[in-house]
Amino acid sequence: MPDVFYVLTYMFYISIYILLFINIHKLFGSNMEKIKNSMMKVIELKLRVLKKAISLNSEYSACLIGGLIIALAMVNFGLFGGKEAYHHIVHTPWVDWKILGHTINLHFVANDIFMTFFFAIAAVEVKQALLPGGDLDSKKKAGVPFFGFLGGVFGPIGVFLLILFVLKQTQFSNGWGIPTATDIAIAWFFAKKIFGEFHPAVTFLVVVAVLDDFAGMGIIAVAYPNPNYPVDLGALWIVAIGISVCFIFNRIYELNRIYELNKVTVKNKYLDTFFGNYWLYLIIGGTLSWVGLIQAHLHPALALVPVVFCMPSRKIEKQHMFEISKKESKKDSTTMTHFEHQFKHIVDIGLLSFTFANTGISLSSVGVVTVAVALALLIGKTLGIYACTKFGLFLLKVKPKFGNKELFLLSMVASIGLTVAIFVSDQAFPGTTDANAQAKMGSIISVLYGIIALILGKLLKIEKITTKEEVEKAN
Repeated sequence: MPDVFYVLTYMFYISIYILLFINIHKLFGSNMEKIKNSMMKVIELKLRVLKKAISLNSEYSACLIGGLIIALAMVNFGLFGGKEAYHHIVHTPWVDWKILGHTINLHFVANDIFMTFFFAIAAVEVKQALLPGGDLDSKKKAGVPFFGFLGGVFGPIGVFLLILFVLKQTQFSNGWGIPTATDIAIAWFFAKKIFGEFHPAVTFLVVVAVLDDFAGMGIIAVAYPNPNYPVDLGALWIVAIGISVCFIFNRIYELNRIYELNKVTVKNKYLDTFFGNYWLYLIIGGTLSWVGLIQAHLHPALALVPVVFCMPSRKIEKQHMFEISKKESKKDSTTMTHFEHQFKHIVDIGLLSFTFANTGISLSSVGVVTVAVALALLIGKTLGIYACTKFGLFLLKVKPKFGNKELFLLSMVASIGLTVAIFVSDQAFPGTTDANAQAKMGSIISVLYGIIALILGKLLKIEKITTKEEVEKAN
């Protein structure tokens, strides 16, 4: 939480300094140069602190957890104005008019606009993984993680439905999609703490988690249309136009370039700059895709996924999923990479608005759906990933890169389903229903599984791999 306030505070300070800098010749006359230099040093210091705060937020998911804590504190403990203030902030319309029949408030902006960028960043990782050299570029690389992904999706679905059947509460079976996804950010954080940043188990976990979330996108699109409006597939022609336009932009960009062995020659730099700008894809293709999905009565959060796949990208991937190399990043000036670098931290900070707008539930909201979601994640996803991965290793005759205890722990870490699980809860049980609140509580409880895995990692004496040199020794 403090990171959020640090970011806002330093942004305010920097804006004041910039205004002073612009008008400094009017204020100080002949001493302008010395004061300019002094102020530049102060601005540079503030920018370094701002970058550090943003980096800490990405590392520890501070905004994600912060939004959750504030929402729960307001609703359950009466802080910051209490429950009434919370509902006023989240649900009060910002303007009198609507967008395609949707009231414009914090809940709409967080779920229907912000989440498009959240899923877009996930789509970037998937596209990069599919490139030559990526984590999913061949059957050999993708085979075992794909088996883990299948277990991570169908395992929790089976356990969820089984629990409801045993308890004779099958009226809540529409929530089967809630425990299928993994919260990538928090799972990645715990995995790095347990295994070390460069452990192969971390890469495996991220691949499975991204595939899980990609499946979650499909489930949202197909299984949870708006119950008040029938799906109008005819409106998808708007989405098709948006994607087609982006594809044409991509083709023009690529045809304007000549690729040689270690060199790229640009025929026309103006065409390269224009059609290589990610804003062109977002504004035209993204807007058409978003409007088309709303008109088709499908959730618009997936609007940017096909747009991202149309953005020009590098031809060869040299990094693992979510791995950031400054050296490789400087070499890569493609459209998709620029988009990822510009929006990654915005999405990390923006998760505060999403968790705040969606987790204002009572801590007493515990019921059969809570039990079903929490156990489906813990038992279904953990055992599903573990068992299916072992089966995949056996079937494909692939030598494992880590042992059984590492596989079990990463499977447990993958059972953290906070962000996407909360999002799917709103689609499975629309409105402020008891089932919705119970499902979200089950998703929140799943964060504890990361802590349990961390403790087990200490007890099992997991050997960490924290540098690339250690990776080479292990191989």
